[in-house]
Amino acid sequence: MKVASHRVAQVIRRQILHGEYGIGQQLPTEQMLCEKFGVSRVTVREGLRILQDQGLIQRRRGSGSRVAAQPQRHIPLVHGGYFDSVWPYLDELERRVKTMRWVDAPPAIATAMSIKAGQSVLWAERVDLLSGDPVAVDEVWLEGSVATRITRDDLVHVDFLNHWQDVQQVELEYVRQSVEAVQTSTATAQSLQMRRGRPALRETCTAYLTNQRAGGLFVTHYRPDVFRLESIVRHRRQNEPDKTAAAKRNNQSEAREKRP
Repeated sequence: MKVASHRVAQVIRRQILHGEYGIGQQLPTEQMLCEKFGVSRVTVREGLRILQDQGLIQRRRGSGSRVAAQPQRHIPLVHGGYFDSVWPYLDELERRVKTMRWVDAPPAIATAMSIKAGQSVLWAERVDLLSGDPVAVDEVWLEGSVATRITRDDLVHVDFLNHWQDVQQVELEYVRQSVEAVQTSTATAQSLQMRRGRPALRETCTAYLTNQRAGGLFVTHYRPDVFRLESIVRHRRQNEPDKTAAAKRNNQSEAREKRP
């Protein structure tokens, strides 16, 4: 159902953004959409929910769905996971490599990656376009020993972290990530077709290998009118026992009892 509902949302999204449905215009009924796409009512409702979450439509019980007054696409970056977040839009997404070359690591980059200043790294600039419009731009810095096989064709992969591991035969342990709002520089504003100085979301990710060594640094700027940061946090009451800690204590107790 997930794939079909995203297909429904994708088609209607394109129609809205391309002006086929005007502001405030009523969308076809759920039954009509079921017949058009050849899917169930549950699938159609899930597709419409996706569009509602993105601020493209407004839904009211008994009166159907209408195009929002100011339809904008807002893609949730759930826990900063870019690939999982944009997966529903892969048919509309294009990644281009603007620049790629070997350079000496600048001091700031060397410090962030815990390598020597001047050490050889692979540097690249990429831009992501959604339906032809730039929505994200990033700089990639890969430590030399784990970038020897990387080409431009590799860098265009949206799921680059997994692809990088396959190409270089390395394994990532974890990624450290930070997200903040920043004013765009002239170069970033031009790449994203924004006014210089407007705020953008900047995500900095450092990818660590299994030996705890930083293998790559990724600095991405997102258009704030396209993306929003979203996270899911499990709430636990203060007096609710920590099941993980309790299990650990029980295991330790059992281990002591089994000692000879």
